[in-house]
Amino acid sequence: MKDIMVQQCLVERTTGKVIGVFDEIAEKDGLYVVRIGENYGVYNSNGRAVLPMQYDSIQVKDGYIYPTKSHAMGLCDYDGNFIIEPGFEFVGIRNGFILLYDGESYGLADIHGKLLLDFHYSSITVLAVNSFVALWRNGHCSIYFTKTDRVAPVWGDKFDFDQNRITLYRCDDQSSFTYDIMGNHVTR
Repeated sequence: MKDIMVQQCLVERTTGKVIGVFDEIAEKDGLYVVRIGENYGVYNSNGRAVLPMQYDSIQVKDGYIYPTKSHAMGLCDYDGNFIIEPGFEFVGIRNGFILLYDGESYGLADIHGKLLLDFHYSSITVLAVNSFVALWRNGHCSIYFTKTDRVAPVWGDKFDFDQNRITLYRCDDQSSFTYDIMGNHVTR
């Protein structure tokens, strides 16, 4: 029995021109994730290479491309422009922010890749209200106020929030601290 190899062609629709021959082609949201051997790349629907064949894996989701190279993840748009260069163990979009994990701690960037919070946190939760981000370190939480780019000056054990306010609670002394969406301390 002879060895056979199955390959797939990416072909331009109007001209029939072969763009490339690949081991695997997967269409995702109008993009074509292609593989030759262990290398992945991305082509758009016009047949233009968006990302070259140099990545270990590629995911297309949330309107972005997540390429991974040497176990380091990045983030780029559908034109191949990097927002976050590969270099992180995890990159994910959460309610309009980019959550980053470097293997030891979490950081947070805006949707354009500007780092907002450095890598000091064991966990970061971007809350659905988009005015508050919960920061966790050593079992305690604080709050990042997205509208004013400030972190609350106190740490608590838990929090509660609504559209306009967030309250941090300390279990040890039963105290609470309430802030508005701008990070101003208010009384309830």
